[in-house]
Amino acid sequence: MRLQTKLILFICSLLLIVILLLSLLYQNMFSDTLKEQMGQRALNVAESIAVSRTVVEGFKDKEPSRTIQPYVEKIRKKTGAQFITVGNKEGIRYSHPLSDRIGKKMVGGDNEKALSGKEQISEAIGSMGPSIRGKAPIFDERGEVIGVVSVGFLLTGIEEVSHPYKVKIFMMGMFCLILGIMGSVFIARRVKKAIHGLEPAQIGQLYQEKETILEAIKEGIIAINREGQITLANTAAMSLLDVKRPTEICGRHVLEVLPESKLLEVINSGAPQFDQEFVINSKIVVTNRIPIYDNHRKVIGAVSSFRNKSELYRLTQELSQVRSYADSLRAQTHEYSNKLYLISGLIQLKSYDEALELIVRESDIIDGRHQRGRRGN
Repeated sequence: MRLQTKLILFICSLLLIVILLLSLLYQNMFSDTLKEQMGQRALNVAESIAVSRTVVEGFKDKEPSRTIQPYVEKIRKKTGAQFITVGNKEGIRYSHPLSDRIGKKMVGGDNEKALSGKEQISEAIGSMGPSIRGKAPIFDERGEVIGVVSVGFLLTGIEEVSHPYKVKIFMMGMFCLILGIMGSVFIARRVKKAIHGLEPAQIGQLYQEKETILEAIKEGIIAINREGQITLANTAAMSLLDVKRPTEICGRHVLEVLPESKLLEVINSGAPQFDQEFVINSKIVVTNRIPIYDNHRKVIGAVSSFRNKSELYRLTQELSQVRSYADSLRAQTHEYSNKLYLISGLIQLKSYDEALELIVRESDIIDGRHQRGRRGN
């Protein structure tokens, strides 16, 4: 699988996981906040009903439901609550949205705290289903608890309220995911362009080849970046600089290692310098300096190659000797060619004695050279 494809898949997968987690977290937070608000709203309504004189006085009637039920139902419709139930200390209902349940025992089992004189918000399953409830105690003139008010909002109703917001969260998450996919494709392409379309294995291979080539070259090589810091030095360069490890000079400014270096001039001017003499540790070297360009033809560094001048002089001497030997062989070849032409001409003129005499004379000359050569050895 290509690096670009791996980057796109990795970034998209990470974005998908993050967006899903954030969406679920936000939905849970929204649901919890909505439940808390609905519970507080239910409690406020319950407290208002609990202190109502109509309700308190209604408990004194022989049939409290006749007074309490119409009053509570009017409030329920105005507040939008799914149910408002008023019950006595035994939990017998005096009001309920479904009139056939009046007179029956309240369901849910969460009246204890309210009957002890404290308000509460609870979540329980009642006769109408799971709901968020606000419960408040009802006190008489003497301050004694005579009943309880339970105001509830069904969880199904809360889900209906939160559903549009969940859809919006989902749509926003999808929008962010699409933007993330587009961004990942853009980033992957930029990365591929930055590494010249190479794959990691190819980059590793090129790095190994570069290291091998640098070590195989007998010339010293030093490279610096735009700020003048040394980024590369091969074994030949370290030998001339009398250092053992690249870490001793890599990262340092070039002028700290080579105070007379002109690599910074090459960076500033962008012009290469060839066959310049330079002194390193009392050794005269011949150096070449070339700027390093990026894809936009902007100078980002420079590289210098140098070699001991004495080695170049020795190589020049050896080359001169080879050239002298080649010239000598070429002259001898020309001389022998002329003599062969002379012998051929004598034979064609039937001057056999003269041709034989010439051959014997040349043979004696060659034998004499060979004998002098043996005595010299």
